[in-house]
Amino acid sequence: MEAEGIDRCNEQPQNLRGNSGLVLVGTLLGQKHHYICDRIVLQDFCYKFQDTKDSIKMSVYETASFVFVSVMQKDKLSLWQLKRGTSNPRLLSQPFTRFNDYWIPQEPRWVSFADDRSTLRFILAVFPAEATAIGIKNSKVHAVPVDKLTALYQSTSRRLQYESNAAAAAAAAASSHTISQSVSFPELPIDTTLAAMEWTSLIQLPFYPTIQPSTLTEDYSIPPTYNTVVTSSPHMAADPVALTSTASPQLFFATLGRQSYIIDLSGRLFTTQVYVWTHEPQHIEFIELDDWCVVGFSRNCVELLRLKTAEQVHRIMNGVAISYLGRWESDTKSKVARAVCWSCTTPQDVTQIYMLQPRSQV
Repeated sequence: MEAEGIDRCNEQPQNLRGNSGLVLVGTLLGQKHHYICDRIVLQDFCYKFQDTKDSIKMSVYETASFVFVSVMQKDKLSLWQLKRGTSNPRLLSQPFTRFNDYWIPQEPRWVSFADDRSTLRFILAVFPAEATAIGIKNSKVHAVPVDKLTALYQSTSRRLQYESNAAAAAAAAASSHTISQSVSFPELPIDTTLAAMEWTSLIQLPFYPTIQPSTLTEDYSIPPTYNTVVTSSPHMAADPVALTSTASPQLFFATLGRQSYIIDLSGRLFTTQVYVWTHEPQHIEFIELDDWCVVGFSRNCVELLRLKTAEQVHRIMNGVAISYLGRWESDTKSKVARAVCWSCTTPQDVTQIYMLQPRSQV
């Protein structure tokens, strides 16, 4: 397939990049350049989406047979699809076709996709006041309720506020020359004013999570068996048993400000664990290191939380400008990142690129 506007030549490749096979080739006239990777001209697989002027963001969803692209504009989301080639599914040799347009009231904070384990079903559009699931076939809009999250969100916010006030009081006492033997920590007022709940993102979990059994909610657990109860210690209650993945609806990682929860699209909690971030994440990924971890990319740091326990594993790049770059997947079926990449800009105006991946992949 010959792309228009691409002039080829027999000049020696320039700017060879390692062993990746990616080279930049100049033209006979020296005015145009194009990339070749493993004898494939990459511009041959460049597409233009019609009527997408002033687009803001693109999101991609892939299966073994199709590629879907959502193009965000100020007042609508456009969904495009393309069927993979049969000879080489990694190459997209046909143009994208428009699947549907979905009108939205304002620019969303976050856009992603949701499936039913086999077929793409929804586009998830997250606004500050609500998170919505838009049916890709019928365009019906379903708002994800948060009433089951409110009490847990407020109690966690009060605890975080108290811990912040206590840390400030301790720091002030430590810096004082008249330090008493006991530090008086502030009491939390009953009528503490909390910030309104605002959505940040909603992401479908790419796998069924393993969580501490004691934190599972009634909606997603069954009582322990009789044998387990009678053989367990009388001083410790037997833990419930999680529902199997086949008996459970799809689960999502919902983030509101600095707090994240595992829920379904009806707003039911999977676990009472709250994933608390140091800073509000602008992007979230999941990666398996020694254990499954959630990676949050804020504007000024990268933070890792353990998915099973919600405890912080590590916080890096603190205090520098962070930009999430992308992820690498081993195949289109897993939907799980094998590595994630980001860049940071130092105070000396130097940009550095980092990659996080399991040791087994290094």
